[in-house]
Amino acid sequence: MVDQESDNRRNKLALRQALPSEYLLRLGTQNVAFGDAISLQGIQAGRIPSILTAQPYVDQGRPSQEDIDTFFAQCGFIRLPDDMMMQQYISKPFWYRPSDSILAADANPENFSRIDDDIIVPIDLITHPMDASLMHSTAQQNGVDMNRLIQSVMGYPIG
Repeated sequence: MVDQESDNRRNKLALRQALPSEYLLRLGTQNVAFGDAISLQGIQAGRIPSILTAQPYVDQGRPSQEDIDTFFAQCGFIRLPDDMMMQQYISKPFWYRPSDSILAADANPENFSRIDDDIIVPIDLITHPMDASLMHSTAQQNGVDMNRLIQSVMGYPIG
């Protein structure tokens, strides 16, 4: 899950292990945000239980990062500045959709599948709701004016 870590008292965005309930929230959010069809198949018992899921797409390879960036822009997301995340996550782009406060992280080619020449789908994104006030606070603590960023990318003022 995306959470915050302290970096010189600036709460930067970072990734952490998800609880099972958070993992299921991620899958549901991905279904809603991208019209996906991930389904829960079951729970495999064991010393370390596993959540079994299925996604109905055929893998035809990985898209480029440019294709992924275009995909997110078309879905109404803005790429968060590197200043807002811990240094080790800069190669794993974080995206935010202000219209419904959904955050998508780890958005690199390994987590997407090409199902056709023109169609790509996320297969292992970290996608979940993110409290808008927390997002704005994190931005402010890291010298980013979130309202200005949203307005410059999306072209409309934020109230």
